This record gives sequence, C-alpha cells and structure tokens, in this order.
Amino acid sequence: MVANVDDHGKDAKLDSIISTIYEILYGGVGTVNFLNLAQLINMFIDPYANIVEKTKVLRKMEPYLRNYGLLPTDFRRNRDGGERVFEALRNVVRNAMSGMGQVKVVRFTDIDKYPTYVVSVREYKIGDNYFDVDLQKTAMNLSRKSMMHKLFTNKDIVVKEYANVKTIDIVLCLDVSGGSMRELSNGMPKIEIAKDAVGQYIQFLSKTNDRLAMVLFNFRADVLWGGLHQVRRYWQQMNYMLKYVYAGGGTNLANALERSREVLTRSRSNSKHVICVTDGRTVNSSMCIKEAVRLRRGGGATISTIAIGENSDDELLMRLSKIGGGLFIKISSIHDLGKALIMDKLHSM
Repeated sequence: MVANVDDHGKDAKLDSIISTIYEILYGGVGTVNFLNLAQLINMFIDPYANIVEKTKVLRKMEPYLRNYGLLPTDFRRNRDGGERVFEALRNVVRNAMSGMGQVKVVRFTDIDKYPTYVVSVREYKIGDNYFDVDLQKTAMNLSRKSMMHKLFTNKDIVVKEYANVKTIDIVLCLDVSGGSMRELSNGMPKIEIAKDAVGQYIQFLSKTNDRLAMVLFNFRADVLWGGLHQVRRYWQQMNYMLKYVYAGGGTNLANALERSREVLTRSRSNSKHVICVTDGRTVNSSMCIKEAVRLRRGGGATISTIAIGENSDDELLMRLSKIGGGLFIKISSIHDLGKALIMDKLHSM
C-alpha cells in the first residue's frame, strides 16, 4: 500500500508541474524559449536513462500533450515499411546518378563506406529479424504451396542476407524549431513529414547492429533518448517517442553539436557519426564551427548535414560536413528527407 501511495504522490507532482509549465507556455509555441519534448521529459528523468524508462514518463505526459494541442489528431501518415525502404534506396541511387532527382549531394567521403546491399537469400532461421524477410519471394512460396495443398514451413520463408555492415554509433539531431518545422508542405506540417522520414530511417537501421541516440533542438538542445541504444532491439520504443515530437521555438545548432559530443563521450565504438537535419539558420554560427572541430578532432566523429528548404544556410552546413568528413545533402522538399537519411547511411555517392 505504501508503494501505491508513493506512486500516486509522484503522479500528482508530475501533474502539477506539467500543468504549471503549460499554463505558462500554452499559446507560445512560436516564442523563442518554447520547450521541446526532450527538454520536457528530462525535467522528470535523467536525460541518459534507458529509453524504456523514458517511455514510461512520456506515457504519463500524453494527456497533457494532447490537451494543449501539441499533437496532431487528424493527419494520416503513411508507414508502408517493408519493401518500400529498399525501393527508396534503389530510387535514390538512380535519381542521384541521373541528376533528375531533387536530392543534391556534395560528397566529402569515400564511396561504399556503408555497403548494405543484399548479397544472397536463404531460408528462415529462428531468431532472424522479420524485417529481413523477402516478402515477394515468401508470398510466391505461400501461393504455390496453397495451390498444391501442401503445408507452409520455415523453408518457404525467404530471408535476405546483406553485405557486411559497418557497425556505428549514430547521433541524429533533428531541428524542431518553429520557423523550420511548423510550416506546411502540401497541407501537412513539416514536423510530421520529418517524423515519418526518421521512422523509415529507424526501420532501416533495425537491420544493422547500429546504435542510435536522438537529439532535439530548438532554442536549446536536449537528448530525447541519450543513451546509444541498439536500434534492432529498441526500435519500437524509438518510434513511440518519435510520435510525440512537436515543433516550436528558436534554433541553436551549436548546442545540438555540443550535446552530440556529450553523447558520444559515452561511446567506445571506433565509428561515430552525427547527422543534423536543419535549415541551418541558427544563432552563433561561429560556435557551430568550433563544435564541429571538437567533434571531429577530439571525439573522432564524422558529421553529415541535411539542408532543408530553399532558404537553408547551405554555406554553413556544407562547411560543417567538410570539417566532419561526412555528406552534405541538399533537399528542396521535406518529402525527400527519408531518402536523404538512408543515402547518408549508405554513403553510396
């Protein structure tokens, strides 16, 4: 009974604090100092707590996020998954090579750094990730067995095998400022399109042994999940937290790079990478350069940037990518973000 009383007390305290925060900030999503989701969650839990514990805090916040209009309720987002990701990869490469796509890439790295192409197929074994199942070939086997009135077995499930993938610790920095992400694109807020794209990226990484941390930044940066979690194991929690991300406030890219460096100090991997999704229009751009140098020289991390929109500060973002030895990817439409994120992972250009 004591435990229950303590839990109720904690819930009441949480209710009171969140209500106070939103009474102050409600209606001010366009103000410079508007709190993003990561900052809000981290008021109640260690920023580097396990993502499972963070999702528990977020579940308690759900009613408040909805009541204060910070979550969309009418938008339908397309999450096809499966073969769509691989088709996106093939289209990205074809479009980029032909020069007819909307993705413009300036390369500062070696090609084929992250080969992840399918090299063979085999029958299913217990423990295989269902994302690796070849849906088309498996469906054909199922159809054939049904026509022959034979039982469907594990041998009929076809699994793709990929070339050796370089395991890497990744920090994804997502701009959630009001100016960059609250605008509409084809009738949908850019932040919602960006969340779909990051969801595709998470699904793609779940085929690897990569670990991922995510940093949200507007006027200040904070970690949504700061521990580097293996995507293959925690992709469901990552997608859950991603669903509740909203946009508002100013932009501080330098703080995002600084926070990324803090995250990567906890990494023992020889391969570390930071990718920033932003329009690059930020305060203290000179500090961005300094933080990029620290990340590259002191932390040993590569840095890529994805520039969103026609008015992005391409000069700054290109310079950060050059310092970081990563990719600079220019996209004119937020709808190309999913392709750009996967392209960065492949480094196929």
